[in-house]
Amino acid sequence: MQVAERYVMSDQGRDEIVGQAFRKRKEAEAQLAELKAEARRIGEVLYAVGQGLLSFPESVSFGGESMDGRFNRTHDFMPHQVANITQSKLQSLCNEIRSAQIDLWDYEKQIKSLGY
Repeated sequence: MQVAERYVMSDQGRDEIVGQAFRKRKEAEAQLAELKAEARRIGEVLYAVGQGLLSFPESVSFGGESMDGRFNRTHDFMPHQVANITQSKLQSLCNEIRSAQIDLWDYEKQIKSLGY
């Protein structure tokens, strides 16, 4: 009959693992916050465009485009605000947010399993 050997981790080794888990969690929190901030920025632009289209579509313009002076230019959007908002960009951003959230959950689970 063989006896299984028990591996005992040194305090220094445990501290390194714990420190690494906390650092990775902090990085994941920062990445998730950055991605959500980008999603919010895009959401605010889309909301403003949508409100303009719902309320006064004739007043929506992009980049100060020329339009008849009888129209009130209440919703003028700069090209850089809307140029990169594509279905592909939104899908990619949402996937990145989900992935970052899963990473954060995993690091939190690891930290909890280490007794913190």
